[in-house]
Amino acid sequence: MRRLGAGFKPGTPGAASFYAIFTLGLHLICALVTAVPAVLAPVAAPAFGMHPGGVGALIAVMFIVSLPAGLTTAGIVARVGAARACHLVAAGSAIALLLMAAAAYGALWASSGGSVAPQAFVLLLLLSAAVLGFPIGMINPLSSQILFRAAPPRLRSFFFSVKQTAVPGAYVTAGLLVPALLLVMSWQAALLVMGVALCGWLLFTMTVHVEVASPAPDARHPAGGLRAFVDPVVAVWRSPPLREMGLVSLLYSMNQTVMSAYLVSHLNLGVGLSLVAAGAIYAAGQFAGMAGRIVWGLSADLWVKPRTQIGLLGVVGGLCALIVATFSAQWSQAAMLAVCVLFGFSAVSWNGIFLAEVARLAALRDPGEIGAMTAGTGFFNNLGALCGPGLASVLVVTTNGYSTGFVVFAIPPLLLGAKLLLTRFR
Repeated sequence: MRRLGAGFKPGTPGAASFYAIFTLGLHLICALVTAVPAVLAPVAAPAFGMHPGGVGALIAVMFIVSLPAGLTTAGIVARVGAARACHLVAAGSAIALLLMAAAAYGALWASSGGSVAPQAFVLLLLLSAAVLGFPIGMINPLSSQILFRAAPPRLRSFFFSVKQTAVPGAYVTAGLLVPALLLVMSWQAALLVMGVALCGWLLFTMTVHVEVASPAPDARHPAGGLRAFVDPVVAVWRSPPLREMGLVSLLYSMNQTVMSAYLVSHLNLGVGLSLVAAGAIYAAGQFAGMAGRIVWGLSADLWVKPRTQIGLLGVVGGLCALIVATFSAQWSQAAMLAVCVLFGFSAVSWNGIFLAEVARLAALRDPGEIGAMTAGTGFFNNLGALCGPGLASVLVVTTNGYSTGFVVFAIPPLLLGAKLLLTRFR
């Protein structure tokens, strides 16, 4: 049977469009599963004897596992091929969600008179988070290799940015889909239904033809051993332009994830907006992030150099976060909405251009290094996503507010973005 996409010629708009949509779907499913625990926390956490804030532990486990998973992606692709690596990403997402459903039904059984306490099934939740860490770590290095081969160079940033709309799109989808399912079924059944649906997505990925540029020999990218974890990070750090992109990934992701984690709480508890109004402003920022990724990606291809574009987004995103820190009851909702939309349009929109630039810089060294260098810079991205909210939570507790955390994590990307705007590599 002829597989989907087999007839596309690499480097053409048709191939780029097909594989941008395919990798977007792969990334969307993975990010959607990541968002589900946060959406269900208010109704699900009590069933496990947990505080809703305990969902942070699941997110931490996801990103801890994602660090080594991303670094071994190049070796996995070299050993089993890009197609099977896509199957692993889809399977990991589905298995993680099914494990969440199993934990949910286990806690329900325990609370109905079972022989163990509901808290015992928290371990199964943590296992589901660990399983999900693998596709989270693998998705960007894998999709970068696929898209670099498929996309024409003149539109590479655009297609990479289209794929990256998956992250804000997943949070919007989770925010709309999960509450809708809860209107017609229990939250345990909702997890099971979504898990079964993801099994269908896994079957679909098996019908798609996938190749990558210049598959690397196994010896260069071992799938296991200490070198698999160390080599990509060391290679990124030794290359000045890639090291700069690694710092972009670390500092920009901290600013983005801290804002995503605490904006609703800041608006609700700090400013005094209703939870509905705060959630609506948050959702508007995520929608703006989806649009921004496409607009800025096209801009980086046609008008502005990618490095300059990344610098501009860092400056604007940092300034917006500083302004968010000043929100108070004296601000109008319209003004707060405008600032948060601009934040989403800038600080949430850097990823696609960044990944395209990393792929370009890696290809200048060796096209076979695209996955490894993406994984190396991705290590810094996941480190920022792991450490940012955790460090911000300490500031929230010690200062009894959210503004200090926003300021602390807004200044580094603002300064780094200014450096990118004012300097250039030869």
